[in-house]
Amino acid sequence: MRTLQETCSFLVLSALLVGRPACSTDLIYDDLLEDEERFDQEFIAMEDEAQVTPVKPEGRNFLAPTPHFSKGWGIVINADFLYWKTKEEGLSYALSSPNFAETGLFAQSDLTKGVKGKISRLDPGYEPGVRLSADFFLPRDHWDLELSWTYYRNSHNSHKTAHPPHVIFPFWLNANFDPLSIKAHAHWNLTLNNLDLVLGRAFCAGKFLSLRPFAGFQAAWIEQHLNVNYQTVTFDNGQTTPRIKSFNESSTQGYGITAGFETKWELWYGFSLQGDFSGALLWTDYDLHQHEKNGDNSLRTRIKDDFHQITAVLNIFAGLNWETQFHKERFYLQFHAGWEEHIWFDQNELNRFINNENVGSTLNLQGDLSFSGWTIGGKFGF
Repeated sequence: MRTLQETCSFLVLSALLVGRPACSTDLIYDDLLEDEERFDQEFIAMEDEAQVTPVKPEGRNFLAPTPHFSKGWGIVINADFLYWKTKEEGLSYALSSPNFAETGLFAQSDLTKGVKGKISRLDPGYEPGVRLSADFFLPRDHWDLELSWTYYRNSHNSHKTAHPPHVIFPFWLNANFDPLSIKAHAHWNLTLNNLDLVLGRAFCAGKFLSLRPFAGFQAAWIEQHLNVNYQTVTFDNGQTTPRIKSFNESSTQGYGITAGFETKWELWYGFSLQGDFSGALLWTDYDLHQHEKNGDNSLRTRIKDDFHQITAVLNIFAGLNWETQFHKERFYLQFHAGWEEHIWFDQNELNRFINNENVGSTLNLQGDLSFSGWTIGGKFGF
C-alpha cells in the first residue's frame, strides 16, 4: 500500500500535468530555436573574425604570416637592389699550347707531342640589378596576388696572347684549314628581363613558423652576345689573315608556369629568418645567329638555328627580415637582406665547330646559366 506521503506527491504531480497549458511546449520549443539561431550567428561572426585576423600564438612578439590591414585589404610595394654574379658553361674561347705544326700535333714518331696548354674563358663578375613588385592582399582568407619584374645586366671582357712557341687554338672559328692565332680578345654581355605573376596564401604552420605556398605564370627574355676577335690567324695551307671576328648571338623568350613556397621563422622583436624555394618550366623559343668575318670584312661563316624546348629554372633565397605595422595597422614596413641562387638549365645553346675534316660538324653546348649574389630591399604596405 502507498504511504500518505507517496499519495500526496502523486496527486500534486497529476494536478500540475493536467493543469499545464497546452501552449507551454510550443514556448519551450521557440526558446530553443532562438538559442540555436543566436549560437549560429555568434559562430559565423567568430569564423569571419578568424578569417580576417590570423591566430597569434602567445608568449612572443609574434607577427602575422602576412600583413594584416585594418581595412581588410592592402597593397605592398617592394623594391630590391641586386648585386649578382653570373656563371655560364661554354664561355671558353681559346686554348694556348705549343705549336707542333712542324712535326704534326700527334706525330707518330713522338707520341708526347700533343696539345698541352691552358684554356682561357670568360668569368663575369658582380653587377647590379633591380627587382620591383606589387602585392595585392585580398580581404578574405589571406590570399594575395603578386606581380614582380626583375632586370639584370652583365658584361665582361677577356684577352689572351700566345708567346712563341705557343699558339692559340680558336674555339669559335670553323676548323677549315686548321686556323691558329696569336692573340684573342673576347667580349660577352647578357640582359635578363623576368616577369612573375603568382597567387599565394600564407598560414601559420607552427607557433613560430609560417608558410606561403604560391603558383602562377612566368615569362623571361634573355639576350646574350659573345664576340671574339682572333688576330694574326694562320692556316695549314700557308695563308695568313690579320684577323677573323666571330659573332655569336643567343636570343630566348620563355613562357610557362612557376610554383614554390616561402617560409618565415620568427625570432624576436620583429626579426625573422626567411627561406624560399621555387621552380619553373618554360616553353622557350631559341633564336641563334652565328657568323665570322675575315680581316677584309668578307663573310667566312654564317649559321642560324631556331628551335623550341622546355627550360627548367630553380630559385633559392635565404635571408633575414625585420617588419612592423603601425598607425593602428594601417601601414606595413619591412626590410630584408639575403643571398639568392638562380639556375637556368641548358640555357647556353650556341653551336661550336668540332671537326677540321667535316667543317660543318657542330656541337650544341647546352651550358647552364646561373645568377648568385646579395639582395637588399624593403617593402611598404598600406
